Amino acid sequence: MAQQVSWSTASNVARFIGERSPQVSPSELEDLSSELNEIIPTALSEVAEFTGIDVQDTHPKLEVVDRTQWIEANLDSYRFLIEKVARSLDARNGVLGSEHLNGASVGAMIGWMSSRVLGQYDLLLQQGAAPTPGIVYFVGPNIIHIERKMGFQRRQFRHWVALHELTHRTQFEGIPWFRGYFSGLVDELVAFEPPSISKVIDKVAKVMSDRNQVKRSVAEFGLAGFVASEAQIDAMRRVSILMSLAEGHGDWVMDRAAGRSLPEAWRFSSTLAERRASASGLSKLMQTLLGMEAKLGQYAKGEAFIQAVEDLAPGSSKVLWDSPSSLPTFDEFSNPTLWVERCGGLTVARSGSVETLT
Repeated sequence: MAQQVSWSTASNVARFIGERSPQVSPSELEDLSSELNEIIPTALSEVAEFTGIDVQDTHPKLEVVDRTQWIEANLDSYRFLIEKVARSLDARNGVLGSEHLNGASVGAMIGWMSSRVLGQYDLLLQQGAAPTPGIVYFVGPNIIHIERKMGFQRRQFRHWVALHELTHRTQFEGIPWFRGYFSGLVDELVAFEPPSISKVIDKVAKVMSDRNQVKRSVAEFGLAGFVASEAQIDAMRRVSILMSLAEGHGDWVMDRAAGRSLPEAWRFSSTLAERRASASGLSKLMQTLLGMEAKLGQYAKGEAFIQAVEDLAPGSSKVLWDSPSSLPTFDEFSNPTLWVERCGGLTVARSGSVETLT
């Protein structure tokens, strides 16, 4: 199998971009690591109590990293996924394009993200490896830069970030089916055969007969939605809903789990949301090219879905994590009332006061 991506090019480009962002001293990273180690036990207890999800391993793998270390960790994960796609394409005599151009593209994306990410739960994807507990990364320079720039109370902000990442750890390590279901969806997407030229032409021919469907597909998934088959769109929707709920759940928990001990949580949330919404120039361009705007919108819908469910039937959002069949369908995700009626164990009165998500 020919190499589809020059990983040395990807690494060099990503490092070049990441190093352009504000740096911090090693002593500042050590201080952050020390403080997070003090915060983590409390945050773990808060997430467990608030979500009702128990993780057997109470000692998470935790690393405070600089941007270069975060870049290299993510290149490993991208290498796993892209090589999986490449093997699938190779079996069909397909190609991804120039390995150096692909490497530069991957590097530019990861390099830009390295200056934005505060924390990350890493699944440690490896070919043929048995599932192992992931690592919770905190990108030290970004956390320190943001808390200074925004004037955030330092310890509270670090506690708030920790709650989000520990919620993701809880999802993948405390919900028995979650990791396998997620991996299965990834495999399903990778296994799809790229559309042939004839299929693309057929899609174009159908535009005039069903413009609304085409518009909906493109609005959801970009150009991929235009050429995707119905089976592919179904799979992409299931992935989108799962990730929207996972991220939305992380945001929902981080703003509430610590209760009164974290009074600044709502300020952190609203300030960073405004910052993302007001992006301009290169940041705006990168968000658009990477589909970040659409993803952020999905995550907001995930949090809004959970909150709507809680408003309709307090406590019932925990049912989401019972099994894959408890996840909302596409229609239910847009209308939480339907999900509560199916899974929440309650009959919800329909009235003008119950709003659906759009």
